[in-house]
Amino acid sequence: TVQSSAMLALTSEANVMHAKISALENNISVQSAEIFNLRVVNAENIDLRAQLSAMTAQLKADKEMLEHVVSENSKLRASFQALSNKDVNDVHALQSLESNRTNLEGTAASFSVKTDLVQQSLAAQQALLMQDIARRQHISRLLEEHQRADQAMAQLRG
Repeated sequence: TVQSSAMLALTSEANVMHAKISALENNISVQSAEIFNLRVVNAENIDLRAQLSAMTAQLKADKEMLEHVVSENSKLRASFQALSNKDVNDVHALQSLESNRTNLEGTAASFSVKTDLVQQSLAAQQALLMQDIARRQHISRLLEEHQRADQAMAQLRG
């Protein structure tokens, strides 16, 4: 009976040990599944980092292109503004010449020969200025068309 009791205690202890081993095996299986899931998530993370790196490089290239386009646009605007300012100055000069011609016509009424010569000279200067203004306006239109073409090309590249 002592021997039976000892055997019963050992059997009971063996059953407890088997239960603990089963629990540990189940725990190992769960942890193995979690490790597998973590490896999948890590692989996805590595892929996302590669995608992010590629997008960052593309954004950097796009930024550099945009900075170049902005720089070129600024140069074109400055050229256009300079031409516009010159056109305004030429218009003022033309208006001044017109005013001078009118004043000379009133003053030189008694000097018909001299008035004719002055009028011819002013008309020639006015014609030259008008030609210069027309040429500058043509250049301005060409610059605007060039700017629109650059913008269209930049959009096509973008």
